[in-house]
Amino acid sequence: MCDPFGPVYEHKRFVHFHDCDRFLRLSVPGVLRFFEEAALQQSEALGVGFAHYLEHRVGWLLSRWDVRFRSVPSFGQAVTVRTQPRRFRGFSANRHFEILAPDLSLHVEGFSQWIYVDTERMRPCRVPPLMAERYRMTKAEGPLPWEGDVTEPDREDHHAVFRVRRGDIDLNGHVNNIGYVEWALESLPEEVADRHRLERLVVHYRGQTRLGAELRAAVQVDPADGGLRALHRISEGDRVACLLETRWRPAS
Repeated sequence: MCDPFGPVYEHKRFVHFHDCDRFLRLSVPGVLRFFEEAALQQSEALGVGFAHYLEHRVGWLLSRWDVRFRSVPSFGQAVTVRTQPRRFRGFSANRHFEILAPDLSLHVEGFSQWIYVDTERMRPCRVPPLMAERYRMTKAEGPLPWEGDVTEPDREDHHAVFRVRRGDIDLNGHVNNIGYVEWALESLPEEVADRHRLERLVVHYRGQTRLGAELRAAVQVDPADGGLRALHRISEGDRVACLLETRWRPAS
């Protein structure tokens, strides 16, 4: 019988210097890169990786992240990155991630939603039966960890402006999903990033941006539950490209 949630894939690695922030901790973009690499390694191992995508002119576009931080590994530490597909339905798929310490205690947990697209027309298309076959999945209808949409900021406490560079572009000719997270974090005042630790990151991607675009990363910061809640909007002119919410606790 098929596991309704598909096979778990494990990727062993170390936290290298280039994965770290200035405090020698695994950075938030580093966490997302660890997740992304594990998903890519699993798809390659199952024969539905880059060669398959290029041949059939299809691919996955990230729609949502919901990442929860319990602790963050530091430079030189060994970790296990786990990923498991949780659902294929219609045009979308859900995938779960974990970063674990050597004793298998949980550092970070991530939930994601992806849209299967025709990369020539850049339009959603149904996930083919081949994917469920390769991932040995049934029609699992696991619950999603999020409800509703991320709230847009109704005021702008801080902002930063960025120009999309060649290094920000992915295989589909659009900004890589991690770039939006980096820009949102850059728009925060230093006292938030330096004196607090990130507890939760929620990202909803709303549109795609290309090389040379000028993006405005705006943020609203409010007290919430003994910490801070930040609402982020990244836009190109009047068009919203990405909405994010970050939750912060005072650093111990």
